[in-house]
Amino acid sequence: MATPRRIPTPLKRRLHLLRMRVVPLTCWLVAVAVVAVMWRTRTMRLDTPGMIQTRQAAVAAVERGTIASLHTELFGTVRASQVVVRLDDAAVRAALAVAEAEVKRLEAALRAAEAQLKQDVALRELDRYTSARTYATRVERLRIEKLDRLVELETDRVELQRLAATLERSRKLRARDVIAAQDLDDVKFGHEAMQRKIKATQEALEVIDGRLSDAMSRSEMPTASPADDSLEVALAPLREEMTVQLRRVDEMRVQREALVLKAPIDGVVTAVFFREGEAVMPGIPILTVSDSSSMHIVSFVEQGLALVPTEGMTVEVRRRTRPMQVAQARVVKVSPQVEPIPQEVLGSVPVLKWGVRVFVDMPASMRSPLAAFGTAGLDPPRPGELLDVRYFVPHRGGRTRVTRSPEL
Repeated sequence: MATPRRIPTPLKRRLHLLRMRVVPLTCWLVAVAVVAVMWRTRTMRLDTPGMIQTRQAAVAAVERGTIASLHTELFGTVRASQVVVRLDDAAVRAALAVAEAEVKRLEAALRAAEAQLKQDVALRELDRYTSARTYATRVERLRIEKLDRLVELETDRVELQRLAATLERSRKLRARDVIAAQDLDDVKFGHEAMQRKIKATQEALEVIDGRLSDAMSRSEMPTASPADDSLEVALAPLREEMTVQLRRVDEMRVQREALVLKAPIDGVVTAVFFREGEAVMPGIPILTVSDSSSMHIVSFVEQGLALVPTEGMTVEVRRRTRPMQVAQARVVKVSPQVEPIPQEVLGSVPVLKWGVRVFVDMPASMRSPLAAFGTAGLDPPRPGELLDVRYFVPHRGGRTRVTRSPEL
């Protein structure tokens, strides 16, 4: 009996069987591979609170005093080295009065020294030293006269500062028709007269310096003698006292300059803590100046999160605006210590939290108000504004790692 012939399977049937068996298996394997790759490269997003900060500088008094005038106002723009506060100069005036009294006392001591020197000359009949002694006495007299002029000059300079402040206020009052033009002219003439007086005093000091140099050159004694020793002994205390007074005048000059407080940086006055007439202590801020051109973002990464921020990593800055503004930025610095997170950053959360301070540079799109906010209708970023900083944490093999992103 012959073997029956095998019926061949049609090609369509073979393709159908292939689709039913191979294709599902292939799709399943591809899906497993895709899931494995996604698992290895999956990224976790962590949002942390942040705040916009800027460089700030406080203007504080060096010594105890009372504010005489403020030359700026809240939210006013100031320049570096601009005068912003003037303190009352009553203490300097009192110190100058003490210096004048000391000068008079030195004059009396000089007269006593002159009488003693004349008596020595009469007793010892040292005619050849008479001229030298006379010039030595003249040197000390000129030094006292110079000291008197210096005290007068410092007093006039303090008065000139007061007149300058009065003139400035009078001009503002005249511009608003509060005072008459004659009152403004009187203040102006007084200011100019004080300037001329100071100039004349400076010229007189130059003349005294010339006479003092000439007298000192002629007071050289040829040889030492008992009369010379008595002369030096008699004049030594006076010379030391005059040296002390000169140092005190220098000290008063420094104190006078310290009464004028200047802005340390360019910026805007963001806080004023004291007004005219209030007493201030050394080191206590009177006002605060903020530099809006140095804005940066400070983010706080809470302790215990699966995130280790590093310098150079890329983050996403998200402003709490409507519509929300999102931009990429880069971490520039990471604090080496854990510190309490400020309450103003946490908001209404009453629990004290600890974290790491992270400095993030300001994105260029947020730094330019004209380009970024003129068309979108958004307000420019301001110091103290709260925002969110989003970190992207990739995972590798079940272990959390933070990779350094490439430079922007």
